Amino acid sequence: MNASWQARIRCGRESGAGFLVTDRHVLTCAHVVSCRDTDEVTVTFPQLSRDASPSSSSSGYPMPARVVAHGGWTGGLDPGDLAVLELDEPVPLTPAEFASPAEAYGDPPRACSRTGSPRRTTRKACSPNTGPPATS
Repeated sequence: MNASWQARIRCGRESGAGFLVTDRHVLTCAHVVSCRDTDEVTVTFPQLSRDASPSSSSSGYPMPARVVAHGGWTGGLDPGDLAVLELDEPVPLTPAEFASPAEAYGDPPRACSRTGSPRRTTRKACSPNTGPPATS
């Protein structure tokens, strides 16, 4: 299995996982980029070597990204914990491949798992003196 689509996301003191869905877009959890208004958002692809695209200004990493869609996450187990990030330039990696809806069913039913969801019910504070305080 090619997992080159796996990404590491960093925003202030928060970090998390994401995955490449097009050559310039990454899907992650909104809680990872909750400090996006005050802290830089960066994306790193562990499988991408620093010299993968020598002519590109984004060769190497971490690469700057901006949040272009946000699920409205307000903390805790809010179901809107999704965000889409856009990179400045295309990444020379294969995006994640999704199964068709018909492939989601079977006998026995296919398992679905998730990673990266917060265990806490409070938001972490953004970088010191730069963002909203943690809430309970």
